[in-house]
Formats: sequence, C-alpha cells, structure tokens
Amino acid sequence: MRRHGSLLSDINAENFTLKTEDDAIIANNAGALSHWYTRWWLLLYVVLGSYAAFAIVSSTWLIRSSVQPHGQESYDQVANTDVIQVGTELRARMNSLRDLEKGQRADTEEGADLVFDNTKMPMPLEGSTTVITDSLDAQEILSDDNVSDTSDATESIGSLSDERQPPERHSNDLFSGVLPEIKPDGLNARVHQISHNLPDDEATLRSIIHNTASDQTLWSVDAQQTELDRLEAIKREANEETKRLKRLSSAANYLIDAENERQEEVRSANLTDILSHHPRKVRSNLQCMGWRQTGGCNSYGKRERGSDLKCKQTTLSGNSGYCEIKDNDTGEFFRAMQLNCTSLRTHVTFSCNMAADIANFGMSAQLIYEEAQQQNESNPSKLVGSSGHGNGIVIVVYPRLLPSVYASISALRSYNCNVPIELWMTHAEAVRYPKLKPTLEKYQQQIANVTVETITDIAIAGFASKIYAIRHSKFENVLFLDADSVPVRDPTFLFESQEFQEHGAVFWPDFWHPDCTIFNIQRESLLWQLVNLPFVDMFEQESGQILLNRRRAVFALEVLEFFSSHRPNYFDKLMLAHGDKDLFRLAWMKAQTSFYMMPFPPGIAGGERGSDKKRFCGMTMVQFDFDGNILFMHRNMRKLNGKDDLKFWTHVQMLKWEQDSEGEGESVSGNASRTAVQRMISYDDIKQKYRIGGLDVGPLFKDFPTCFSAKASVVDNFKVVRVEDFPFAMLEQQLIDYAREGSLMIS
Repeated sequence: MRRHGSLLSDINAENFTLKTEDDAIIANNAGALSHWYTRWWLLLYVVLGSYAAFAIVSSTWLIRSSVQPHGQESYDQVANTDVIQVGTELRARMNSLRDLEKGQRADTEEGADLVFDNTKMPMPLEGSTTVITDSLDAQEILSDDNVSDTSDATESIGSLSDERQPPERHSNDLFSGVLPEIKPDGLNARVHQISHNLPDDEATLRSIIHNTASDQTLWSVDAQQTELDRLEAIKREANEETKRLKRLSSAANYLIDAENERQEEVRSANLTDILSHHPRKVRSNLQCMGWRQTGGCNSYGKRERGSDLKCKQTTLSGNSGYCEIKDNDTGEFFRAMQLNCTSLRTHVTFSCNMAADIANFGMSAQLIYEEAQQQNESNPSKLVGSSGHGNGIVIVVYPRLLPSVYASISALRSYNCNVPIELWMTHAEAVRYPKLKPTLEKYQQQIANVTVETITDIAIAGFASKIYAIRHSKFENVLFLDADSVPVRDPTFLFESQEFQEHGAVFWPDFWHPDCTIFNIQRESLLWQLVNLPFVDMFEQESGQILLNRRRAVFALEVLEFFSSHRPNYFDKLMLAHGDKDLFRLAWMKAQTSFYMMPFPPGIAGGERGSDKKRFCGMTMVQFDFDGNILFMHRNMRKLNGKDDLKFWTHVQMLKWEQDSEGEGESVSGNASRTAVQRMISYDDIKQKYRIGGLDVGPLFKDFPTCFSAKASVVDNFKVVRVEDFPFAMLEQQLIDYAREGSLMIS
C-alpha cells in the first residue's frame, strides 16, 4: 500500500509538469489573444499547479505514515493469532487498507480533475522498474503477486464464526508456515503463499513453499534451523490435515450413503409395478436398468444396494428384489420380475436382461386372445380349431413309446371302444427313426379306425407336438391321451358327461397343490407375473389326459400355442412349469375359457411291502372319473418297453376324500343319495390331508427306480386297496402282453 502511494505521488508530479508544458504550448498557439492576456493565464496556471502539487505531497506523506504500522501489524497478526482471529482481523485490516487506498485515489483524482485532462495522463507500464525506498516497500513488492490469493483465503476463513470450526480448518502452525515469512536475520528472503488451487506437478509445489532467499549461504545456523523447523511444521501439519480430511471424507461418505439409502428407499417404494400400471399394453421400447435387491425375502423390503447387479449379471434364486426397467417412449421407470426368496425354484439362475420380455409376455398373450376374438367375428374359419367333427382320441407317438402306444390302443379296442384314434408323429423323428412310420402303419392295419398323421413343421418338437396335434385334429371333441396313460374301461361316456357339456373342457389334477409342490407353483411363484394372472389356489394340472371341445376352446388354443412357441421358453428356462402340464389350465384362464377340474386328487398304484410296518411305493398315477371311480392308469414313472416289463401294481393308495357322516344327523340312505362330489371334504381339508412326497426306495423296493407315496405325517388320511379287488385286476398283465406284441412288430 505504501508503494502504491509513493508511486502515485511521483506519477502525479510528473504528469503535472507534462500538463503545464502542454498548456503552455496551447497558450502560445492562441495567436488571436493579446500577448499580455496570455501571460496572465500562464501565471494563473502556475499558481493553481503549485497548490495542487502541495496538496498531493502533503496527503501522500500523511497516508504513508499511517499505513506502515498498520501493514506490519496485519502481517504479525496473520502469522501469530488463532486461525479464526487471523481470518477475521486480517480481513478487517485489509479492508481498512483498501479504504485508505481508495480514499487516496479519490482525493488525487479530484485534485487532478481541477487542472488536468485524464485522457492524456501517461499510465505506468506492467513490469516497470520501481525504486525501493525502504524495507517495507521491498516486502510489499515481493508480496504483490499473492495479494488476491491472500484476500480470498482470509475472506473465506473470516466468513465462519468462532463457535463452528469445520474439520478442514487449518491450524495456526500450518497457517504461519505457509504465509509470507519474516526475513530471517535481516536477509531479503521470501516464501510464496499457498493458494487455493495447488499446482499439479510436485516440482512447482516445492518451489512455492521453498524459502527463496537471495543468498542462503549468508544465513546463520539459527536462521537455517528456523527454516528447517518451518518446513517440518508444514509437513507435520499437512499430515495432520490429511488425517482430518480423511475423517471428514469418511463422515461425508457415510452421510452420502445414508442419504442415498434413504432416497433409494423412497424411490423404490414409489416405483410402480409395470403389470398394474395403466394403460396395460405391450411396451416395445423397454430398457433394463438392473437388479435391485431387497431384504426380508420381500420385493418391497429394505433396499440392499450393495447387492445390486447389472442387467447381464446372473444370480441364483433365493434372493428378494426386482428388476428395474425404463420405458424409453415415456421416460417412466417400473418394477418387473418382483421376486421373494421362494418365487423361483432352488438353483434357478436368472438375469434382468429377460425382465422386459417377461413384463410383456402376459400382455402379448392377452393381445393374442383379443385378436382371436376379432378374427372369430370377421372370419372364424381362419382360426385353427374352429373346424372338426365328431369325437376322437388323439395320441402323440415317440419312437421309444411305440410298445406303449400299441398297448393303449389295443386295450381301448378290447373295451369295445370304437372312437376313432389319431396317431401323430413329427416328420423330423420319422426321418431320424426310419422304423417309426412303417411300424405305425402296421398298427393301423392291425387295429381298426386308426389314422396316422404327420407334423411337418420342423419347429415343432417335444411337448409342443401334443399342442399341435390337438389344435390340428380333425375331431371337434378331443380326448387326448399320453401314450402311457391307459383307460381301465371305455372312456366314451366322457364326451356325453354333464361336466363336459357344461364347460367344454375337463382337466385332471396332479399330485401337487400350493401347500405341497415340487414344481413351486404357489402364491409367490414368478409364474403368475409371467402370464399376468392373479394367483389361483387349486391343484396343479396333469396333462396325461385332456378332454376338450376345440370350437369352444378356439381362443384358449391360440393362447396355448403362444405359450408353447414363444422363445425363449420361460416356463422351461426358469422352471416355472414342467413341460406342458400346466399350460392348458393357464391358457384357458388367460382366454377366460371355462374348464372343469376333476375334484378328486390322484391316487398312486404300486406295491406295499414290509412285515411289521407296511411301506408303500407307487410308480403309476391313478385318475378318477366324475363319481370318484378309477378311470386312468398313467404309467409315467416306469413305461412299457415290450421287452422286460414286470408287474408291480399290487395296491392303490388313495385319499379318504369322503366326509365323515358320524354326528351330522344324516341317514346312511341320505348320504348315499348325494353325488360323490357332494360327499367330498372341503378343498382346504384336502390340502391339509393330501401330501405326496418322494420315498427312499431302500432295500424293500430296490427293484423300483423311484417311489411316490403319501407323506408319513398324513399317511393315516389315505387308504390302500389291493388291485385284485378292482374290475381291472388283470389289466397290467394285458398291457405287458400288448406291449410285447407291439415291440415284435417293430422288429
């Protein structure tokens, strides 16, 4: 500040001289005025100029005498006081110095305006040499480059109160270590201030904090030790500051994570399930955002952000959470594939890359149904299933099941069942197994009213063959039978039954229900989200026998075909359903088509062994008719091969499904007059009493590949009846003989 005042007075004096010379020249050029008139004006200029010069010199001397102690006092306080006091008082001192400088400049300009033309005043050049008049001038000149940084730093510090000092505040030692140093031992030494923006390279940083004395060799030992102590203080305080900043960073990170957790909890709770969002439609531009894991085996549980996954990353079932997806057309974010710990079977892997397709799957099926309705109104003949006449039996043939097929159709004809039979095979299998078609043609010649049909579509294979055969059959009313599902008597009456006439479809149950299932079809299963249907509490379906009217099921058959042909097949990929067995009832529900599920849970045919405690092992599923009588024996766990088949049907294990009439006040005759369905216990009771499980074969059944039986906890709810007590006691031996005969035709 003193340097500025000195320079300004010198400049003003010089400018005054230049100005008077210019004015003299101007006065000499005024030829129109008289000579004496000009001299009087010159005299007036001289007097005014002298007065102005005296005023400027006097004010400059007064300011310099007051600035010097203030400047030194400000520096001493910056170096020695508490950090908050340093900031506050230094800023006040600097502000006072600025005010003095502004006042000086204003006074100078005011005096100059009385005489001079400011536009012609020469300005000092940058980098011009300045004469150092005393030690304070030298210090100010050396410190001039860092004035702005000092002001910024002190203002930032001074803006905080004494009561609240954040962890990043510098200590006194660090502050004094990095501020301009007092010259050690009177030498012209200088240390650059550290600014807010440190340089990137270490060499420049070292030059900033280094004491650049003109000749450090002239320092005394004490001065050198003082410099070393200063640098050690900078290092020590910098290390301490680093520790404090790390603690601050850790605390900030903790709070950031906590805030992110809180915001994510709110966001997760408010994220809409795409299946319940309106309008319900197929969204063609969905983008996966990733897997969002939650706790508590609840998709709406507390978010576990640390376990989130990218869309392509796969994970095992057993975790709860959801896939977040975005509709790029609307910018909306949704939940999809909401899972809890039991939504998928054990060891199933999945990724959120499939979430968008799964979200659209159920709605796509709905569109198939709606389009079929429209087609039925405009041109129903184009719908597969709308044509066909009469009743018929449909069987799909696989090469390894040829003996079973021949045994089944032979048994049907042995009951005097004359219903036409269609045997379906795929062209691909006929090519791979050249004996297939000739063998079927032999069966056709041997057994009356049998036709052989070929599926030419190369995309049809496996379980899809069953669906294709039903859809393209020439019959209107179809009784589909698996090759190993054999009626124990003529099934023709099914076509005329009241249940079939009323509903147009009859399905049979599997062993499993939501409270006891090996296929995980229960309330929390992802299956219901896939097909976009509410959970239905009922027995799973067993598709070894299906009765349906194709005309009445035309919409459901379209949806069924979509279920079986969609790729990827999520029913299989995610193990949501086994093969085709539950697809029929799901398609019928999706198409809002009526069906009748046989209310009697299946029995099991097998053997009972053991002396002290009888144990039962079953390998054939037993299905009933509308009156609770056995109708089908589905030998699905040990199929006939026509070579080494053995008998193992000695007993049938069945649920005691009738109500206990004791204490209900009903006569025996009154109870007998009710239908079998009316005499049944409730569905809830059935679920509690009917529990089937796999059985360790052990030494008693070492000749059996696998066993199913009532669980030990509910075995008292079942009865075991000898096969010899049924009218079909000789059926198993007959089937073995038929299978052997069919096997001979192959060779």
